[in-house]
Amino acid sequence: NQTDFTAAWSASTHATNYFLDVSTNESFGGGGGNLVDNPGFETGDSSDWDVFEADYSVTTTTPYEGTYAALCSNPSSTRDMSQEVSITGDGSTEYEISFYYKVTGGDGTDVRMWSSWTSGGQDSGDTLEDGSYLQSSSWVKKTYNVVPSTGANVLHFEIRTYSGATAYFDNFYVGPSGGGGAPDYVPGYSNRLVGAGTTASVTGLTENTTYYFRLRAQGTGGCIGTTSTTANVTTLAGAPSAPTGLSASDGTSATQVD
Repeated sequence: NQTDFTAAWSASTHATNYFLDVSTNESFGGGGGNLVDNPGFETGDSSDWDVFEADYSVTTTTPYEGTYAALCSNPSSTRDMSQEVSITGDGSTEYEISFYYKVTGGDGTDVRMWSSWTSGGQDSGDTLEDGSYLQSSSWVKKTYNVVPSTGANVLHFEIRTYSGATAYFDNFYVGPSGGGGAPDYVPGYSNRLVGAGTTASVTGLTENTTYYFRLRAQGTGGCIGTTSTTANVTTLAGAPSAPTGLSASDGTSATQVD
C-alpha cells in the first residue's frame, strides 16, 4: 500500500499484550550516525556496554524515550558504566558526545561525566573529565562537543554515579554534532499498545518510504520482555498523474474529448 502497512508477528508464549515501535531509521536513533551501541538500552539489557557495574540496572521505570533506561540506585561506593566507542576523525569535523539523565536522590555530588581517550584524542573541544556534578531532577540532555584527531580514535565514554545517589540515563550519542536527538519514531508509534493479537495496522505513512518496526511482549503481571529483531517494509510509490498537453504532430488539429 502507499500510506499504510500491516505489521504481523508470531505469538509469544504467555503474552497478554504487545507494544509496537515504527521508525524510518533502522537504529530508531534520532539524527542517525550514532556510534554508540545499544544507546537507549532498548535491547532490555546492558548488551554492548563494556562496563556496567553493580547497582546499575536496565529499567522500564520512567525512561526518557522508548521502553527502557539505565538506573543506578543508591550505590555504596562510586559505580561506573562505560563503552569504548571508535571514531574516525579528520581533524576538523565536530562530534557531539551526549546523553540524557535525571537525578532523583542524593546530596548534589551524585553524577559526573568522566570520559577519556583510550587511543587517539581530540584536537579541540570540551573537557571530557568534567569536574562539575550533574544535578537536574528531571530529564535533561547533557552535551559535549569535540573535534577528534585525524585517524582512528577510541573514546572511553564513562559515566560515574556516586555513593547514595539515584540516577537515570538514556539516549547516549556519539556522532556528528547536532545528531543526538531523541529516538526517531513515526508519530503515534512509540511503544504503542496494540493488544493481544498478532497483527497491527500502521497508517498515516508516506509513499515510497522504508519503515522499520519492532515489538515487545507483555506477560501476566505486567512484565515486559526484550525487544524483537527489526523488520522493514517499503510503501508503494503513488500512481503517476494523468498525461496533459496532448497534441498531434502530423499537421492536423487535435480536439480534446472529455
